[in-house]
Formats: sequence, C-alpha cells, structure tokens
Amino acid sequence: MIRLFLLPFLFFAFSTSCGILDIGEDPLPGKFVISSQNESGEYSLSVLSFGKATITGKIREYHERILFTGQDAIGEPSWSPDGKKILFRTAYPNRYYSDFIHSINQNGSNFEPITFQSGNPLKGSNAVWSPDGGKIAYQKCLFCELGSKNTDIYIYNFESDEENQVTTHEAADEFPTWNYESNALIFSSSRDYYLEEEQRWRKDLYKIELETENVERLTTTGNAANSFWNSRDNLIAYQWNIGEISSNILNLDTNTSDKLSSELSFSTIAGWSTYGNYLMVAGRREINQPLTLHLYKKVGNTLVLNQSYTTNLKLRDIQSMTWYYSE
Repeated sequence: MIRLFLLPFLFFAFSTSCGILDIGEDPLPGKFVISSQNESGEYSLSVLSFGKATITGKIREYHERILFTGQDAIGEPSWSPDGKKILFRTAYPNRYYSDFIHSINQNGSNFEPITFQSGNPLKGSNAVWSPDGGKIAYQKCLFCELGSKNTDIYIYNFESDEENQVTTHEAADEFPTWNYESNALIFSSSRDYYLEEEQRWRKDLYKIELETENVERLTTTGNAANSFWNSRDNLIAYQWNIGEISSNILNLDTNTSDKLSSELSFSTIAGWSTYGNYLMVAGRREINQPLTLHLYKKVGNTLVLNQSYTTNLKLRDIQSMTWYYSE
C-alpha cells in the first residue's frame, strides 16, 4: 500500500513527441491508482497498468480503467494490503465539509463511505490501511470548515468500531504511514516550527509507538514531507520539499539520510512493493516532458536503479498517485 502525493491536481494527455529511450521493455510491474481533475473541472479515480514498451521510440503504452467521475474533489487514494480495494477522500452527500473517507473495489464496484456502525461517515483524509488490514490511520482537521489548520492523526478500528486520536499537538500532524507490525506510525509535523512565523511551514518526520504513545523525532532538517515506511528494513522514503521536490531515503538503523540518485529534475516517491524489495519513483526529466517512472531494487540497504520507464503520458498538475506491487 503505497502512496504518491505531488502537486494539487492531475491531468494526463498524450505526448506527441519524445526522444527519451526506455531502459526496460518488459511490462511495468504492479498497478497505479490516480485521482485527477481534467480541464473541464471534472474529477475522476482510475486504475492504470503499463504494458511492454513499443518498438518505435520505446514509449510505454498503458491501460486505464476509470472507476468513477464526479464534480466533487477526489484525493489521496491508497491500496488495501491485498490490492483489491482503494481508500480515498471525497465529499459525502448533504455535508458541508468534503473530507470523508470512502472505499471502492479495484473494478469500480462497491463505492461507499467508511462509516461507524451507527451509520455516521468517517471524516478524514490521507487514509492508509494497516498491514494487518484491521485498521486505518488518517489525518483529521476538526474545525477546518471554520478556518482551523490544525490536523491530528487518528486510527479507526474496523472490528471494535472505535476511533482513537493518536496525536494532540497544536501543530499540523499529517501523512501517517504504518510499520509492518501495525503498532507504530511515522508522520510529518510542523510541531517544532509552528510558533515561529517564518518557520511554521517547515516539517520533520516523527515516530509514535501506539502502545506507549512515545513520540520520537526522526529528522531535524525541516524539509521532510510525505513518508513511506519500508518497516521490514527500517528504511523511510520521503519527499524533500524545500527549493525542490526530490526523493530521499532515511535509514533508521544508522540514522543517516541520503538523496536518492536520479536524473529527474522533479521526483517524488510512489512507494514500496509489499515486501520492500522495490521502490517506485515518479517524475519528469524536464518541464513539458512525459511522465517517467523509475523502479529501484533494494540490494542490502542500497537502492539501485533497476528500470527506467518513459510513458506516453504528459505530466501536468498531479493530485495523487499510488503504486501497488505484490512480489
């Protein structure tokens, strides 16, 4: 279950020219779910899979299944642990606030809100399933409709029908990601900067143990945004969001952080495979060039570029995109 968060919205169009060669000719492993908004303002949720590269120019074709479309905003899709269902945020009928968590099957069936047993819908965004499938973690802003910007992390337990607040800080706590044992979360927060007007936009990564509620600060650079935890090997892939948008790897065992080597001028993490042996990165080499996907393979604790895939899709205003690959 992997997530990619880039810029506010996504629009794909065919690229009419591209001289970039594709290193890999085999089908791209796994599948992607994207939320997008087209030029007419309509939102959609789709599943994409990529086939073999074509002979001419080695441009990679894709297959798209549109799950549904609408006028309400759709965002932050994420896969269930088995890759059969998708969580995402959208509006709930007759509610003023649009951040309610919904689910849908990958074939487009069973589109429904996540609800308590009482029938009330679950409010939140950036929802992610726990690896054991029994819970979801998400962020929620209780009074955003009144101008508040304070979000905290929550967990909903499907079996007990309970919602528990995980963080209670005055700063914004966002983008939770689970460890493999489903007993800890890493999240992004401005809690060490929010009192300083010129620093309040900075963020670092923090880890919270769910049983003890102990919080540990993992980075101190103030530029660590959305993270994706390969907890089998204690590797954190995260976005660098100051001056550029690039991809970084934090090793929790050695407490070292390094920029992921890439010739992409703009890149962000699409996420880990289910067993953590592969990492997908998405981006572009230059402005107005098509979407490029880099597949990295983990060799020890080192990530090596395994394949580079050029698509026939043009990258514009991306909202969110998530990769799922069961090894």
